[in-house]
Amino acid sequence: GVLAGRVTSTWGELLDEQLIIIHSLQEDRQWRVWTYKPETIRPDDIYNENFVISDLPAGPYEVQINYLGRTYRMQMFLYPGRTNMIEFRGRNGFRVPEPSQQADLGAPPLP
Repeated sequence: GVLAGRVTSTWGELLDEQLIIIHSLQEDRQWRVWTYKPETIRPDDIYNENFVISDLPAGPYEVQINYLGRTYRMQMFLYPGRTNMIEFRGRNGFRVPEPSQQADLGAPPLP
C-alpha cells in the first residue's frame, strides 16, 4: 500500500523536512520518511501531499510525529492497492480524511 499525507503546523503552514515514523504493529518493522524539502518535489495535484511512502504491507500501523517538543501518535489501518491518506495539523494532531473525502481526492473507496 501507499501512505501519503499532508503535514502542517497548527496554523496550516506546510512543515518542511519533518520526520514521520511509521511503525507496523503487525510485523514490528519501522520506516522513516521526511516531508518534502521546499521546491524539490512537486505534490500531486489531487492529493496535495507533502510526503509519500510506497510498498508498505497492508495492516495496522502507528504513525508518529514530534512537533514543538511533543510526540503525537495515531493508529491506522493501511489498505492494500490504494493511496491511504492522513493529515497532521500541528497541536490539533492527526486526522484521517473520511472515506468519502478520500474518494473525492481520487482514492478508491474503502472495501
